[in-house]
Amino acid sequence: ALETSEAMIANLLREVVLDPALRARLARDPLLRDRAIEESLRLEPGAAFLDRYAVTAAECFGAAIAEGDHVIVSLAGANRDPSCHRRPDEFLLERNDEPPHLTFATGPHVCLGAHLARLEARAVLDAWVDLGVRVRPAENGFDPPTGFVFRKPARLLAETESSSELGRCSSTSCSAGMWQRIMWPGPRVCSGGSSVSQVPSITR
Repeated sequence: ALETSEAMIANLLREVVLDPALRARLARDPLLRDRAIEESLRLEPGAAFLDRYAVTAAECFGAAIAEGDHVIVSLAGANRDPSCHRRPDEFLLERNDEPPHLTFATGPHVCLGAHLARLEARAVLDAWVDLGVRVRPAENGFDPPTGFVFRKPARLLAETESSSELGRCSSTSCSAGMWQRIMWPGPRVCSGGSSVSQVPSITR
């Protein structure tokens, strides 16, 4: 679930940083944060579609499906079905009267890591919203989500006002009023001589 968890967190942070009013609402009312996570999952699922095999013959919207047929299910399309979701292409926190999204699928093949993924997203969202400093997108730093299967921005580049609360800057030249640049994904770092991971990068 590395790819999908990374995508869901990146897509969520993109919404929060690009919309200062949304971040302010989430800062004032932490109870809205889980809603923000669910809405981000609906709007931009980390995996746009999944594969299934029909266990019995069926007809779906006029298309005949034979037993054993390979069926590609568009989660992204289902999550933006205008018959289920009003203004489906917009990020809205008030969707209490609408059916849940299908990002984690449903039934016997529901994603077993859904609860962990939500916990990871909530931890990141809490840390980001509660930074206590101003955040702004860097110029040309926020790519839109792209990808045929796994959808996420290729890069997120934001700037935060320097603060000791960030715990990332030990230089005496890094004082209040300056802006630090936070980049995702950061440079690749080798761990143990074999695995490669992405880490956040901060510059001034």
